[in-house]
Order: sequence, then structure tokens, then C-alpha cells
Amino acid sequence: MPIISSFYGIIIRMYFNDTEQHHTPHFHASYAGAKAVFDLDGNLIVGTFPPKQTNICCGMG
Repeated sequence: MPIISSFYGIIIRMYFNDTEQHHTPHFHASYAGAKAVFDLDGNLIVGTFPPKQTNICCGMG
């Protein structure tokens, strides 16, 4: 899966046409072994992610 951004140890990946598993536009984030999928509004779809890194990558909080 192509990396589109990397910052503070967070890696963001996205496929252009990845709709079979998740039926909404989304991105995949990973950090220190944690993996999660977020919609483009920053809402967690699946997985787990540390709260501090969720705030950094998704602007939540």
C-alpha cells in the first residue's frame, strides 16, 4: 500500500480504489505496531490507535 505521508512516527497509507473492505473513503494509519483505518473526517472505522497519535494524525480532541 503506498505511503502518502509520514510524521512523528505515524505512517499514512491510502489506495485510490480500496472499497471492497471499507465502503467509505478512508486512510490507513500505523504507529509502533498499532494499526487503524479512519474516514476522511478522522473517525475511527476499524482498529486501535493511541489517543495522542489519533489527535496528531486526525486533528481530534
